[in-house]
Amino acid sequence: MTVDVRVVAIPVVVARRGPLDLPVIMGLAADADAHLPNGPWAAAPLGRDARDTAWGLVSELSESAEVANLTTLLKIDKTNLQPVEFVDRDDRLVLIYTMALPSGWTEVLSLRDRWIPLCNTRPSRHDGARLGRRQLASERVAPYGSLILDHWRQLLEETPAVLSFLAPFFTLAQARDVYSAVWGYTQDANHWREWAEANLAGRAYESAERKDVSQGFSELLANPAWPEISGMNSVTSAQLVQGPQTKNWTGTSGAALGEFAASLVPGAALGALTSAVAHQVVKPRGKASPWKRALLTRDELYDEWGLPREQLKNVYSPRPTWQAAGESENSTNRKRTSTYTRTRKTSR
Repeated sequence: MTVDVRVVAIPVVVARRGPLDLPVIMGLAADADAHLPNGPWAAAPLGRDARDTAWGLVSELSESAEVANLTTLLKIDKTNLQPVEFVDRDDRLVLIYTMALPSGWTEVLSLRDRWIPLCNTRPSRHDGARLGRRQLASERVAPYGSLILDHWRQLLEETPAVLSFLAPFFTLAQARDVYSAVWGYTQDANHWREWAEANLAGRAYESAERKDVSQGFSELLANPAWPEISGMNSVTSAQLVQGPQTKNWTGTSGAALGEFAASLVPGAALGALTSAVAHQVVKPRGKASPWKRALLTRDELYDEWGLPREQLKNVYSPRPTWQAAGESENSTNRKRTSTYTRTRKTSR
């Protein structure tokens, strides 16, 4: 008897969305209009190697959106793939992989309509707990969404995986957004900062100066590959970095440039700027948040099998609100034993 084995790849990103401007974790669809057994996600029959098959799917996604050069620039490769779980569905065995992308990927116009929310983030723990499992996207819209959430929940609890979702320079508010999106509700700023300073500071990040960020932009624009990646020359790109409020400007993003201005940026320029260096929307009032610099690269976060190299001293202990109800009905919402050891052999 031949077993039909499929590989599914679901890259994810965290970005702010909706009228409440809350951080949301979203999966990248191969085709937003697809109605397939594996939903909108990229899928293919298992080849000789599962990881190679999954990476081929990610490569096809980036090539179809004309952002393959951006993938190369950010050093996103096969080691970034995370083995999630085997699922027996519709008489076929599905091997799920995921990987985190910086939020700047949502600035890439060719990908704008491909992001599918996995969880409905709520402003408070109380709001999230009232919805419980109803926070999760339906299996029809986003198959395997709860598995992806639980995978990243465990990684974020125990490792500095938050850096996978961030640009090399970021703010603590942006890092906290990742936890809020995966936990399903806005994390208490004081409690999260206290935990981060005790467990991530000095190991995952350090303080950075504004001049360091400016230098990062300068180095990117001086990269010989920049014109091909962005479709812009360095002189034109420099205007994006400076921004309309030169006195207070500390980064760039589509929200800061405005919908019309961002639509004029060709290629993957905006995604490259925001993902490869930094982004921060500067509001008319108040001062910009202090910058942090990542101390670990993607290569240093994971080994050749995509398993984490670093463990934190203390786990992040709050419970996601999407686990608040229905655990007895679906075992995927229970806190499972570590997926690292269970998937290590299957991912080879």
